[in-house]
Parts: sequence; structure tokens; C-alpha cells
Amino acid sequence: MKTLLVGLALLTAPAETQADLWSEATSIDLLNANYPYIEHRFGPAKSGEVRKNSGDLTYMIGRCQIDVVIIQNRVSSYSFDVKPGCETVLGGNWAIGRVRIRPGLTFADVKRALSDDDSGQYYGSCIGNCAQILGNSADPSFGFRYDSPRAGISIELETDYHQGSSISEKWEAAIRRQYGLTIDTSLPIVTYECPTPLNAQVAQWFAAATVTHVTVSQGEKPLGHGKCSSFIAEVAKAKREGRDYTVFD
Repeated sequence: MKTLLVGLALLTAPAETQADLWSEATSIDLLNANYPYIEHRFGPAKSGEVRKNSGDLTYMIGRCQIDVVIIQNRVSSYSFDVKPGCETVLGGNWAIGRVRIRPGLTFADVKRALSDDDSGQYYGSCIGNCAQILGNSADPSFGFRYDSPRAGISIELETDYHQGSSISEKWEAAIRRQYGLTIDTSLPIVTYECPTPLNAQVAQWFAAATVTHVTVSQGEKPLGHGKCSSFIAEVAKAKREGRDYTVFD
């Protein structure tokens, strides 16, 4: 009788759906999962391979794609595009983990969800001459990054190139005005990472932009780590000496 009841329970248990798998694949809990486990859960990777316990893999769960980085046979980071039918929440013990990642999600929505939590910072991968900083194949990224140093986890919510470029133009002009830098002065990446009086303006520029890509990683340092004070000091020194500040001498 007991065997019969167990069998009936298994038959009546709800079948696992692709939505369930996608929720698991995009959960913060995926970090540090071992490679054999995710192969078992999500099936063979669509592309990529693991060699010497490391590699970049792409998995398809239904029509939703997730890119996974494996280091020492465990998940070090993962990322995915925000698409219709691929909504999710990241989970974890932070307010940002309860934000529903969906098409049309704006950075203003994210900030409202964070409420009084002032963690996180807007960022850009370069400013000014991106080709000089990142190379001719530069693909700048702009978004909002939330760091949990205690947990060693970083969450990046990124917007697309079109929206980011519009923000970048305003951001660059404002930084030049703030520090009195001429248009022909190359600017370092760190100018996008430093807390400045511009933060309120930056938040306004990002407010209507939508989140199009998400990256969750572990072991990252907060943005601008150890660089901000030196950059501002260099700018101030150059102005005192009556010269233009430059990064590329």
C-alpha cells in the first residue's frame, strides 16, 4: 500500500517546466555550482567547452539563452539578455534580488525597488575616446552595478548601446564641465566609476533607460576601488599648475 501511495504521489506531482528551469538557471544560487551539476540540470551546452576545468558555455532553456563562465569546474559568473518569455528574479537576501527582470524594466524601477538601500552605482566601461581606451572594436557598456562585498557577489544591470551612447554624451560633457577639461583631453575609465556631485544627474539620465542585459558574478571588487581619490587629486593638481589633465602622455 505504501509503495502504491508513493507511486501515486509521483504521478500527481507537477511536472518541472521550462520556466522552473529558467528560474533555477538565473538564480544567484547558480554561482559556485559545479559543472557536472549544471550539465545534468540544463542538458549539454549549445556551444563552448570546458578544458582544464575552465571554459565559457552557452545553454538554451526553451528560447532563453544563458552564458556561463566556468572556473575551477564551478560557475564563476553568468549572464543573459532580457527578452520576452524570459522573465525571472535573481533571488538572494538583497532587495535587488526581488526585482522582476522583464522587458521594459527601467533603471528608475530598479532604484524604486531598492528603496532606502543606497548600495550600487551607475557605471560605464569608457568615456570620451572609447576606441583609444578599449580598442577599435570597442563596445562600451553602461548600467547599474550592485556589489555585496560580504557575499563577494556583483550584479550588473546593463542597457543597450543606443541608450547607453545617449547617456554617455551627456555624462562626458558634464564631467568635462565639472573638472574644467577641454574636449581634446582623453578621459580615464575611472571618471565613470567615481562618486561625484554628478551622481544625481546620472540617475536622471538613466531613469528612463531599460535594462537589456544582466550579469551576476562572484569575487569582484567594487567599482572605482582605490582609484577615485587619485584621479580627483590629479585633476586638481593639473588645474593648480595651469595645465590640462591627460591620461595618455
